[in-house]
Amino acid sequence: MDTAIYISQHTELLAHTLKSLNECIVIADSSDIIRYVNPAFVETYGYSEAEIIGKPSSIMWSAKNKPEVTQKILEETKLFGSFRGELFNRRKDGSDFPILLVTSIVRDDDKNPIAFVGISKDITDIKQYELELQTRAKTIEEQNRAISIRNAQFEIGIEYAKSLQVSLLTQRETIERFLFNPVFFHHPKEKVFGDFFWADQKFDRLLLASVEGGASGIAGAMLSMLINNYLNQIVSDEHLNQPNVILEKLHEKLSIHFNKEEPLNLEKGIHIGLITIPKNLRSFKYSGADTDLMLLRDGRWIKLSGDKADLGFLVQRTHGNYRPCSFITHNQSLRPGDYMFMFTGGIVRQINPSGESLGVERLLDFLQTKEHSPAQQVEKSLEAFIQKWKGSADQTEDWMLLGYRF
Repeated sequence: MDTAIYISQHTELLAHTLKSLNECIVIADSSDIIRYVNPAFVETYGYSEAEIIGKPSSIMWSAKNKPEVTQKILEETKLFGSFRGELFNRRKDGSDFPILLVTSIVRDDDKNPIAFVGISKDITDIKQYELELQTRAKTIEEQNRAISIRNAQFEIGIEYAKSLQVSLLTQRETIERFLFNPVFFHHPKEKVFGDFFWADQKFDRLLLASVEGGASGIAGAMLSMLINNYLNQIVSDEHLNQPNVILEKLHEKLSIHFNKEEPLNLEKGIHIGLITIPKNLRSFKYSGADTDLMLLRDGRWIKLSGDKADLGFLVQRTHGNYRPCSFITHNQSLRPGDYMFMFTGGIVRQINPSGESLGVERLLDFLQTKEHSPAQQVEKSLEAFIQKWKGSADQTEDWMLLGYRF
């Protein structure tokens, strides 16, 4: 494919994805003058683009913040490359509201700073919800999502997407707040990736997904942000918590989205395994879209099969109207010592120098030998195992695996 066409297609994908985000995105130059805001910002703050472009970012600062707060944002962003925290901002009408803010520096190819990016979300409802749950000692975890800058240069877009993915998609720390010491293995093929973990905590249960995003590289990164955003909308805005219902709703949203846009040349289908685990860790529910969950119990494997389905692919392949897709739910009781594993297909499809795929059986045989090993040792051993298999061959896809011993 011609490079100019390739960049144009992915810039268009970036633009469409950016428009679908709920988070407010502000880009300021090195002098802290606002150069871009997205539609969510315009709706939240009440300014038109013409009113806000060219103004200093201090126009949004609230007098409720102590002077050292805004100074800390600038200092940490310049010194460490990013800032994450909660503060108050001010709308055009003068009203103050709490936000969760993440900042990042955009650098050119010579590592020189050329812009500052701020991603914020109105957390008024969340703060109210936290107050209502204080007597029950509950905390609400809020995640920010963002996407690369529209019409940015291709290489800058990749670096920007990388920094956002690492900081905003679900990381080990989020999962460890609910599951102590899990096996967390994520080895992307490129700087940015399509396979990712998603997690959210609702009331007394953890919702955890292993997502195989359908592509790697910049296309995979854009899709990961889109899928991540849809999952959060489904769980937070529509208050759904059953794994099969969440997958059915996600399939609907992706199908409608792909039917509106030009079809993408995805490398593979969008596959997801989704599990909900109550706080007592005595059982769980699982549903999957072409993704299986494996449970190791007393040296033997129990397979919880996902339905054969590519999320969002039905319309894309047929260019027809959206058709619903249903998923079964596995209700699995747990025993002490049970070991759960979810992994994306990139690991088992990895080839060696002879062109032979690793396969599910070899991976499960390896994991079975680590049934009683500490999580960190399993992660190191798994890395060495796959690298030895790969040898001089190229990494073909993202590698991702999550395990937990109950």
